Amino acid sequence: MDDMKKEDPEKFKTHFSKWSACLTKAKAKSIEELYTKCHAEIRKNPDRVVNKRKHEPVRKVVQKGAKLVQQNSKGKKWLREHRFSHEERKQRVVARITAAMQS
Repeated sequence: MDDMKKEDPEKFKTHFSKWSACLTKAKAKSIEELYTKCHAEIRKNPDRVVNKRKHEPVRKVVQKGAKLVQQNSKGKKWLREHRFSHEERKQRVVARITAAMQS
């Protein structure tokens, strides 16, 4: 990382811009120094702080059934497939076979 900084500063900026911003923000000269600072802070107070949500996430069901489509408040959709038990799968296979035999 240091070699690239000396040889090609533009390439260093494109590759390590987030790292260098983090180092300047933490007032550390190297990554090793940053890690030692972070570990020292964790050892000082190891309790994990969990941020509480302001409200529960909104999930709206767009399509019901085996292939459940859900949508959040921002409009993002995703597929949540329903997992069938072994017995339910057996029943579906039997139903499909009987439907195929009748038609």
